[in-house]
Amino acid sequence: MKCKQLSVLLLISNMVLFGACTKDVLPETTTEEGLELTSSARNTLSEGEVVAIQTPLEGSTISEGSIFTVEGLTDENVDLVACRLWIDGEFHSYDKEAPYVFTVDGLPLGEHTLMVRANGADGVNHDSEVITITIVEANAPGSITINSISNRDTFEEGEPIHITSTSSDGDGIKSVRLWIDGNYYDINKEAPYDFTIDHLTPGTYEIVLKMKDEKDNNTTSAPVMIEVEAPKAKEIVWEDFSLAILPYVRMSGNQDIIIDKSVVGTTEFLILSASHGNPPAGSYEKESTVEGGDWTKVAYGGDDDKSAEVWVRQVNNENKNVHGQINTKNAAAKLSVLTYDGLISTGETQNLQFHNTKASIDHNGEEGPFLVVIATDNGKESSNSDLNYGYKDNGNVGDDMTMLYLTHEDQFYDNSFSVRGGAVSIQLIP
Repeated sequence: MKCKQLSVLLLISNMVLFGACTKDVLPETTTEEGLELTSSARNTLSEGEVVAIQTPLEGSTISEGSIFTVEGLTDENVDLVACRLWIDGEFHSYDKEAPYVFTVDGLPLGEHTLMVRANGADGVNHDSEVITITIVEANAPGSITINSISNRDTFEEGEPIHITSTSSDGDGIKSVRLWIDGNYYDINKEAPYDFTIDHLTPGTYEIVLKMKDEKDNNTTSAPVMIEVEAPKAKEIVWEDFSLAILPYVRMSGNQDIIIDKSVVGTTEFLILSASHGNPPAGSYEKESTVEGGDWTKVAYGGDDDKSAEVWVRQVNNENKNVHGQINTKNAAAKLSVLTYDGLISTGETQNLQFHNTKASIDHNGEEGPFLVVIATDNGKESSNSDLNYGYKDNGNVGDDMTMLYLTHEDQFYDNSFSVRGGAVSIQLIP
């Protein structure tokens, strides 16, 4: 059987022509939502058929307001004078020349039947099979744009990344999903549909938002590529340190360490500059001790006459109000706390003593910075240190000084005064 096969015409405007089912994806899944499209138009007649509807197909769905065409497929061996289109059992229009094409618009929402009647030259009419189509509400196009981050933005590992967007959809927004590197991550069903992530490890990531409207249609944002880098160590600078002179009474036995306020998340260095009264050489072997407060002794430098002693702790909720006690073995001393605004650890430590010489320390190539504490005898002090302070012995002004330095120098040297006393150098690690 020879057929007059008509070429498939494109829809004139906004035509949605498919026999499809919507595949809904639950929020818990990581599968893309989409549509399953139908097969191509009919192009053959069955045995005994004279006319058939080539397009649209049975069960097609067409958007409200669309203009679409109905195309007839006829038997070339039958002489026809015209073909007529019937919609819902009523005559709609006719075409006297092949290919037989009918333009349709303005159909209301709902199901409609289509039938093409071929009028033979011999006066015999031939009807096609009746097909059913459905006019559905038009899908209002949606849009979604990520606006809080841009391509090539860089973030530190652990840094919160806030993802916001500008979105609109005439059919209403049901939800927005966040996808990272093609993998579903999270869903937000409430405006303004924002997300915050802080779990990404160093690397490059593609960020995409997918919006579903109230008709389950999906709109995908343009992807945004971001970089996540390993966090950089905080530079240790002197401006992040603060010193407080603590109450101290010269006595034997334990006395309370009295700190006005310890702050969680800081690092405290308890510094004791002690004078031992010039006992005979080698006869003073009484280092100070601390009990409680989570203090760890990291350095003792000096001799029988003068010493510098340092303890360290990181302040947390458990120890912030527990400062412990110190026993200086009746030394004339200055007790202070040097607080760093942050958490740092200590590394290599050097314990030193100087006898009327310039202060010099070889850090042996270790990476700084270093906290250097020099406790001097007989009132001499540095003009190069970051901080100098003296002390009182039972209320009387003493002549001994303590000098603090924060240095990166591998070969530390202070030629501004001659040191007689003890010193320590403590490596600081961010």
